[in-house]
Amino acid sequence: MEEFISTSKRNYDGYYNQKVDELAKQALETLDIEKRKEIYKKLYQELSEAPPIIFLNNSKMVSTHHARIQGL
Repeated sequence: MEEFISTSKRNYDGYYNQKVDELAKQALETLDIEKRKEIYKKLYQELSEAPPIIFLNNSKMVSTHHARIQGL
């Protein structure tokens, strides 16, 4: 999930959402597991409403191999 935090070095796509940043910070600072679950629930809801990535296609991958190759 680090790749969706705007200040992260792993945010290669440049995604910025202030609410996601705030919720991620809260989740990292919260020690109570139940509270953290609720924060992550809100965080994933926000990511589903404002997705960082939209897939434009669904390619099917075709794989072939020679009959002599075993264990694939």
